Amino acid sequence: MSNKSEIENNNGVAVTENAGTINVGLLTLEGLRPYIEEVVRCELEKYKNKALETALERDGEFVVSVFNKLNQLDTKIEKVQEALSSPSMQFDLVEAEKGYIKTGSVSLLDILGELIAERVNCKEATIGQIVLSEAIKTAPILLDKQLDILALRFFMGHVGVSGARFLSGLHQILVLFALPLCQNVSSINDLDLGHLDFTRCSIKSVMSNPLCDVLWNKYTSAFYIPFSSNLFKMEQINGKSLYEWFPEVFAFDGSDTFTFKANSYSEFLKQVNARTDITEPVKNRIISFYKEHCVEQKKAAEHLIDKYPDLKPISDMWNKGASSISLSSIGIAIGAIHLKNKTPLKIDLSDWIH
Repeated sequence: MSNKSEIENNNGVAVTENAGTINVGLLTLEGLRPYIEEVVRCELEKYKNKALETALERDGEFVVSVFNKLNQLDTKIEKVQEALSSPSMQFDLVEAEKGYIKTGSVSLLDILGELIAERVNCKEATIGQIVLSEAIKTAPILLDKQLDILALRFFMGHVGVSGARFLSGLHQILVLFALPLCQNVSSINDLDLGHLDFTRCSIKSVMSNPLCDVLWNKYTSAFYIPFSSNLFKMEQINGKSLYEWFPEVFAFDGSDTFTFKANSYSEFLKQVNARTDITEPVKNRIISFYKEHCVEQKKAAEHLIDKYPDLKPISDMWNKGASSISLSSIGIAIGAIHLKNKTPLKIDLSDWIH
């Protein structure tokens, strides 16, 4: 070819070749159409092959995930064979496979693998089977931050972890099991909550559940204010100290220091109300004494975060909407599994989905 420009008119399109570079100058849209079609066809073919390659790779990852989860649940091969002979199980398997192939999300891979493993171990035609089947269809249309909301709401609303006798113990629990779910807090908005409602994972309530109430009711013992045994001498009712009236409610916490044995306020009330031999005025006084030696309920979250500022993302995420939703059975299934996958917490899903 000559290095000088050669111009040829072809259906209204000027094609110029200069030093090996081809330029197409648009004269009419119709004239450009054959070139566009050719480019699109080539690109589609190229990306079709690339998409197929990616799909096959993700399919392999999905199968590995399912088998790993089945092994973790100690599933017998006979159980797998029995489940796979069911048309509904086959349908759920294909749904899960398609869901992961479309997104390639690592979080989703773990969730779908476990949902399928749980589904294999679940009896047909039960509420549990229906919930798991719906969760398999729903999980692929949730973002990671929405999965985090479900998991945080499940942990704070449905799970209690022992070991929070002191504020430091509660801090450790929240760092392990709640803080990992708050990495996307800055991007959460009302659309995320609306989408969870749309996908039937949650129900938005007009009433919110303040974080201070959740923490204080579930982990009251972390907010106990120790007191000296000398205080018993000042709390005399009918000639007897509160310790003499209710020795079972107190715990010796150190050198001449006491708190309460109960891990929560509800547990404390059960101890008090179990005593049918004691009058209501005396019971009311021990309840008042209890509250006087706890951080005030409405200040519990503030007190905790003042002491441990690293927990603030939990408060932020809770206040951004996790406090105002209730989880459906689908939301519980997805949230519980996501919590289990992102933290060291061991959860038996059958405790929640029957």
